[in-house]
Amino acid sequence: MDEAWSSFYYQHHHLELENLLKQHEAIIDAGVVGIPDVIQREICHAYLCLQPGYSFTDELRAELCSMIAKEYAQDCIPHQFLVVDQMPKTRSGKLSRQQLKSWAIDTIKQVF
Repeated sequence: MDEAWSSFYYQHHHLELENLLKQHEAIIDAGVVGIPDVIQREICHAYLCLQPGYSFTDELRAELCSMIAKEYAQDCIPHQFLVVDQMPKTRSGKLSRQQLKSWAIDTIKQVF
């Protein structure tokens, strides 16, 4: 893997993907976390808060995947999109990636 790409992918892609996802009219807020994986190094999970009147459909998933694929590499597309009512925040009001990561790990544990 190219060193510049590797640096971008592992250090910046979560925030970049969140900002890109928030550009879609159906998304109020987005949080992206990576979970370590033996084969793929990292599995990306995206948590979304939807605008009232929207639901997560196959069409919306395809639109979001297309947006990401146009801007970044195919492997930046999240493995899972999960809809939440509200993003977890820290006391200072920032996105709690630690809580999102915990949710993602719990999701994986439920599959296995």
